[in-house]
Amino acid sequence: MRLPPSALFCLTLAFASIADAALYPITVRVEQKNKSQTDGPKTTQTKELKVLLGNSTKQEYSGLKVKYLLFARDVLSKDISLLEQGERPADLKGMNTAVVETPEVTATFTDEHSSGGRKGGNQVGANSKSKKVEASGQKMVGYAVQVFDAAGKLIGEAYEPLSMKEQVTKVGSTKAGPK
Repeated sequence: MRLPPSALFCLTLAFASIADAALYPITVRVEQKNKSQTDGPKTTQTKELKVLLGNSTKQEYSGLKVKYLLFARDVLSKDISLLEQGERPADLKGMNTAVVETPEVTATFTDEHSSGGRKGGNQVGANSKSKKVEASGQKMVGYAVQVFDAAGKLIGEAYEPLSMKEQVTKVGSTKAGPK
């Protein structure tokens, strides 16, 4: 029996999610609250994370540390850097859920634009010269959430996009910090 490629893909995803669920005792789901405000070429982004922890076992977890990291990309150099990180405590009873919210984080960037000169299109004259203003600032690109037990062992994680896991490794944040 030969399966079509789409069926193989679905089976691969199903087994991957089963394997991931077996890897950690805690499920982590993240909801984002995003806002964006634009004023001319300047844009201000804000993001809050609502981390939903799930425990499908009877074991209780107290003294959890929920570590969150938000990443941004420099609009000029395109480099990704850590914008904000922090920790929140949590306790999770057996067969239960818990919600952890992060504070609002802000990033601001300005798109490339021209300033000065006359308004009204392409007019010829001494005052019609405009000055090019380069883009600057940072745009938010993703987040990472890691859950550590009281002993500092990683027991749950979530990344958006998945490539942010690599960024966490770069900033050296694979252990619960001393907060």
